[in-house]
Amino acid sequence: PDSQFPWSEAQRSRALIGEYLKSNGEKINVAKFKQIKDMRSFFQSRIGRERGTSFDVSNLGVMKNDGEQMQGWKMGKVGFSRSTFVSGSAIAAGVVTGADGCLTIGFCWQEGVVERDVVEMIAEKMRVGVERVADEMT
Repeated sequence: PDSQFPWSEAQRSRALIGEYLKSNGEKINVAKFKQIKDMRSFFQSRIGRERGTSFDVSNLGVMKNDGEQMQGWKMGKVGFSRSTFVSGSAIAAGVVTGADGCLTIGFCWQEGVVERDVVEMIAEKMRVGVERVADEMT
């Protein structure tokens, strides 16, 4: 079927992720925190300033179980949660796929910076888009 999904953008994003992973943390923003001598002053100085990005995504990939069971434990659905902060994006998403094959996307935002109904709208559009892509692939 004809797809409106931007596959070329997905491939570009995958290549970008690959480059980040090859950098051993040097290109990842949190790696720069060790260079900040006074974290409190740094974060306070960011309050009320424009953010560099509106939205960011962290993806842990697929959690693998490798078929091993430890004392009767079995991995199923997995969730990935993270928090926003004053110098980060206004909305953040955490993505992970569990050993059961289920994709989970968690959203977080700062109250007073982003309204809840905006995040709910984004989450619903993401759900519809992911389901559409999944349908196209089956």
